[in-house]
Amino acid sequence: MSEEERKLIAIVSQDKRNIIGCYSIKTSTILAPGNGPKYVLNGIDSITIFGEHSVLLGMYDEAEDIEKEIAAIRDAVERGDRTYTLQFCKM
Repeated sequence: MSEEERKLIAIVSQDKRNIIGCYSIKTSTILAPGNGPKYVLNGIDSITIFGEHSVLLGMYDEAEDIEKEIAAIRDAVERGDRTYTLQFCKM
């Protein structure tokens, strides 16, 4: 396994239809959520000369839920898990 592969964790997307190998994750606030989710979790799957490429992983209603998700992903990485399935996103 290469050093680059060791840095990846495969995250199963919210819709369970995609598995994305992520180098890092980032959160964003939806500026005009209306009645929908307020936060999104994006996975960074590559970095090119044009910048980071991100993929939407999941959507969240509460900041607490996205914080719990990030903590769970961090724990999975620290344990050396190769995959992680989102647990706290809005379904």
